[in-house]
Amino acid sequence: MLLVVLVSACNSEPEVSARGRVIVVDPSGAPIRGAILVPEPENPSVVPIKYDRDEIAARASDAQGVLPALLDMCLWDSDGCYHFRVQRSGYEDAAMVVSRDLFPPVLRIVLKPVSSSSKPARRPGASSA
Repeated sequence: MLLVVLVSACNSEPEVSARGRVIVVDPSGAPIRGAILVPEPENPSVVPIKYDRDEIAARASDAQGVLPALLDMCLWDSDGCYHFRVQRSGYEDAAMVVSRDLFPPVLRIVLKPVSSSSKPARRPGASSA
């Protein structure tokens, strides 16, 4: 009986996880701690959800830049893709659309620092002290 179970297990295809890990890094490859994963709504008329501090902390990347596995809420039934945005203060947002079927074992997202040219202009008459 055990031999039959082993043979059938060897002949069946292994179940592959549809999702891998999501890691957030800066352009030099250093991990970014505190980046947040925000699902993009499938229906554009949906009002964005406001998260409290505990929810934000639960969505934040750790010291290695690894985001929690919260992709299930980002899956759109209409196209079978994950739609989400990664945000971190001081960095440009990164919007992502990744196929559920083609999701890599490790998805590495590079966040670019906000350039000095995109900083808000100084108010007229403000000192630069």
